[in-house]
Amino acid sequence: MIRLVPMTAEDYQQFMAWAVPDYAQQQVKAGYWSPEGSTEKAEKVFEGLIPEGLATASQSFYVIEDEETGRQVGYMWSGVRDEGDRPFVVLYDLVILEPYRRQGFGRQALSTLEDKVLEQGLKRIALHVFGHNEGARALYWGSGYTEKSITMAKELD
Repeated sequence: MIRLVPMTAEDYQQFMAWAVPDYAQQQVKAGYWSPEGSTEKAEKVFEGLIPEGLATASQSFYVIEDEETGRQVGYMWSGVRDEGDRPFVVLYDLVILEPYRRQGFGRQALSTLEDKVLEQGLKRIALHVFGHNEGARALYWGSGYTEKSITMAKELD
């Protein structure tokens, strides 16, 4: 089993040191951004989403810990959005560290997040996953998430 532990300032720095360049890399891999300047673009996206960093209102940052060993196995970032007729939670990032992947920690983290969302009286979690991230897509499908919108592209030579 896992537990979600609120990030400390040090945890947050470690998470951001990974998350910003990873997001930039994913945008490049998806063909949306060129490598040049991608990290700066990613930094601007994150600044827009979390202008106060760890203290940004309506955002939750967690370290995912294996309860049995106490080891840190990943990170999770979610936030409440109030758009349309009902607020919902956006799962901005879920990362299971490489040595701990495919051991059920991701599925457990999603289940724990669902419990937290229900405790808040909310009924929906939304997320974005890059099309090339087959592992994450399989995790979300296997956890009951469905596609609500699909963006497609064709690169022309």
